[in-house]
Amino acid sequence: MLLEKDLKDQFGSFEVQYFEQNGATGVFVQPQSPIGGNDDSPCSSCSGCN
Repeated sequence: MLLEKDLKDQFGSFEVQYFEQNGATGVFVQPQSPIGGNDDSPCSSCSGCN
């Protein structure tokens, strides 16, 4: 997968999922880190967003 460097710096890696639902198919792309993308992110020490 090609990824713009700014997006990689901001979000880290991404997960790409293929889905089929109600006769429709598609691809869903989700960042592994919602904010940040590195271990220095403030989100790396919490259990999740509320």
